[in-house]
Amino acid sequence: MSTVRGYWRTLSVALFFSLWTGCSSPADTTSADDGTVDQAVRTSSPTDAEPTLPENPQPADPPEPDPEPGSAPPTADDERAAEADDAPDDAAAPVPADSSESTTPAPSEDIPEQPAAESSSESDATAASQTAPVDLGPPPADMPAVAMTDEHAAACLVEVGDAFPTATLVDLDGESVALASLYGPKLTVVVVWRASHPYAVAALRDMTNLIERPFAAEGVQVVGINVGDPGTTVQEVTDSGGIAYPQLLDEEETLYAQLATSLLPRIYLLDEAGRVVWLDVEYAVATQRHLRHAVRFMLSH
Repeated sequence: MSTVRGYWRTLSVALFFSLWTGCSSPADTTSADDGTVDQAVRTSSPTDAEPTLPENPQPADPPEPDPEPGSAPPTADDERAAEADDAPDDAAAPVPADSSESTTPAPSEDIPEQPAAESSSESDATAASQTAPVDLGPPPADMPAVAMTDEHAAACLVEVGDAFPTATLVDLDGESVALASLYGPKLTVVVVWRASHPYAVAALRDMTNLIERPFAAEGVQVVGINVGDPGTTVQEVTDSGGIAYPQLLDEEETLYAQLATSLLPRIYLLDEAGRVVWLDVEYAVATQRHLRHAVRFMLSH
């Protein structure tokens, strides 16, 4: 009987000890001396770790709703329709190949619109106003001086006060014409030019509005003398520039050899006797101003 009691006492002690040790948590173990929490356990706790964010977090897609009871599963056409509904409103819709709608882009605001063409009556009125005498106010009191560099002066073989050389040249119709027969009753502006010189062509074109139209009614004539170009080239230049005053061809440069050693264009103003009263070499804005000044001064004296 005493043996049985000793067995149950030993079993009860062992069971009590095992239950007591099992109730203790290793994460809450404290030191018996200072009551602090075990640092090794706290270091491994995930709640105290520094979170690391991804560089470009992307929002998670919302879960798809469960289909309603009794509904059929979505088809491929349903998925394409859903994608079209999700597209932004301002997305460009493709233009069908057989669409009649024009796809030409609208003109840019930076590109000016072309002006409307003038009617025939407006063009006639404009031409009439350009050929009528122009009121430029009182005439200048003096003749503009001929100012040029030493290089330009050295290239001139004919100067102010000299008679312009006489010559018989061919016109654009292939006819021989005496230069003196083209002089104006009062004044003549002679433009010596070559097609390869841009400023020479510009001077040739400018003479129409600068001299011919304003002063033709007052006895002023403009004559062009081309140096070295064939007649076809001269015809192209005059046609493209709307030049109507006479042109003579100095293809052999015989007249030019009497005028200068180099430098084009050259502009001469001759009086009624064919004497040079003003000249300029090459062409600039000052040339326009001084030539018009000289013409007005000569017409008033």
